[in-house]
Amino acid sequence: MDRMDQVDVVHALQQVMNKASAHMEGSVIASYHALLVGFVLQQNEDHLDEVRKHLPGKNFQNMISQLKRLYDFTKATMAKRVESNSGFRAIERVIEYLERLE
Repeated sequence: MDRMDQVDVVHALQQVMNKASAHMEGSVIASYHALLVGFVLQQNEDHLDEVRKHLPGKNFQNMISQLKRLYDFTKATMAKRVESNSGFRAIERVIEYLERLE
């Protein structure tokens, strides 16, 4: 790192930021997918077995853990406003629902 000039440092930082951005985008998509599946199942559990058979391990653990990361991120970034946010409460409810299904 000591031998890197400013251009090399900027280039390295851009690569790291691009990788982080792509990961964040994938995480957001996975989180919204998990929320949508959770909302659909809350409204109609008739599809529960069909959804479960398409999941890794035939369980909701990956979805729950992704939603918990979204929950923690939202909580950290919204600070005090989070308790009054209906979107935040919806995430909590879906997590609790999916955990009950396990």
